[in-house]
Amino acid sequence: MVLEDFRCYAAQEVSFDPVCNVISGENAQGKTNLLEAMVCLAAGKSHRTRSDRELVRFQREGFQLEGTIFSRDREFVSHIAYGYGKKKRITVNKAPVKSASDLSQVLNTVFFCPEDLQLIREGAAARRRFMDASLCQLRPRYAAALTEYQRLFEHKTRILRDSGEKPDLLAALPVPGAAAAPDPASSGPDAALAESAPGLPDSSGASPVSLLTFGNVQVMGRDLSGVSLDANGVLTIGG
Repeated sequence: MVLEDFRCYAAQEVSFDPVCNVISGENAQGKTNLLEAMVCLAAGKSHRTRSDRELVRFQREGFQLEGTIFSRDREFVSHIAYGYGKKKRITVNKAPVKSASDLSQVLNTVFFCPEDLQLIREGAAARRRFMDASLCQLRPRYAAALTEYQRLFEHKTRILRDSGEKPDLLAALPVPGAAAAPDPASSGPDAALAESAPGLPDSSGASPVSLLTFGNVQVMGRDLSGVSLDANGVLTIGG
């Protein structure tokens, strides 16, 4: 693995034993940064920050990571470059990847750090993020569906935010064939909104995955025609 201007590393090349490695050293010498670089090469992003800019060494303009990985009986070279006046670039064997999740098909990692204890202490959102990150490595198609889900969710949020000034925006939410929305007068405020998102792409040729929202309850599936919410707030699936 080669690191250039990544965190505290100006330029560093590291080789690893294929069976077991023990990384030791004094505090603030870069042990965690080295592990972070491995996670980046497996997931395309850091587990410690959402901003790639924070990964750049102080007073530098960008960073590069490269890993030579033996996987599936062949050798791969994964490369990540950020900054230097260009968009983030990710390649495998010099070919651009469609999404960062494609890196997980080359290298899978299981990373544990003290912050993971927050999975128990924090709310469900932290646990969902953890499960999403794990599933994205195991199932690249899940990563594509999750990205589309997040895009649709943000789109819906913007429509609801701006609907006060532009009520006509709400007309963009319903989709033909979606389950009927419950009556807000009888179902209460939490069930005042129900919509289905356009089908998520599925390369297998199966029917598309849809997103149905009842207030703060969201359901994903290929057939949501039998999903309903009654006046008592009870969600029924499939009759």
